[in-house]
Amino acid sequence: MTRPDGTTLALVAIAVGVWLVAGYFAVTSEAGPETAAGIPRPESSAPSTGIAPPGEGAAGKASSAPQTSEPPTPTRPPAPTKPPGACIGEALGVEGVDFGFVCRQTNPVKASGAIKSALVRKGGGVVTPAMRIWAGLNWYEMAAFAVLRASCCEESDPLVYNFNLACPIDEAINELDDAVRKGDRAAAEEAVTSYTKQARCLDQFGQARTVGRKGPPGAGVAHLRRLLDAMLGAK
Repeated sequence: MTRPDGTTLALVAIAVGVWLVAGYFAVTSEAGPETAAGIPRPESSAPSTGIAPPGEGAAGKASSAPQTSEPPTPTRPPAPTKPPGACIGEALGVEGVDFGFVCRQTNPVKASGAIKSALVRKGGGVVTPAMRIWAGLNWYEMAAFAVLRASCCEESDPLVYNFNLACPIDEAINELDDAVRKGDRAAAEEAVTSYTKQARCLDQFGQARTVGRKGPPGAGVAHLRRLLDAMLGAK
């Protein structure tokens, strides 16, 4: 048997060293988050700033809450500080006339005629702006009476009619009265639209003369809306 020379021994020593190094790295790679020195690897290298990410903390929760906007609920206007007669006179732009009878009147047809007569007497033979406005209402005189009564009279008896209605214009007047008392301008506008529809219906069924009118309703609705704007505010 021959003895290995020096070169052979050197090669064997190198092979054993390589094998040991390879085995070492294989073991350390399976060790998970620990290094060869046994020190845990950091889970994250990102520095901590102490500031909560968006959406966390009180500010984040507040910003993530859904923002809702509820429409304001209409409320009844405050009771008039002036006597009903003076309140109505101011709305019509007339001084020195006691319109307190408007609160006691329950028939819209008679009431609108009584208001017209009071304005004519106050004019003393001269056509006043208030007379022009009331005459311009035409079909909408009954509706204007309802607006004045609801705005200036705290308590009023239910409205009555001395004839049978072919179309429910009385319901539209009651809706207008209710909307004005609640201060609901949008509901008042809906009632005006309904009133116009029922006024046309009455005209078609030949009842225009019964309520003191002739022909279908026209531009008088503009005067009524101006009165509503004055009592409730613009729509």
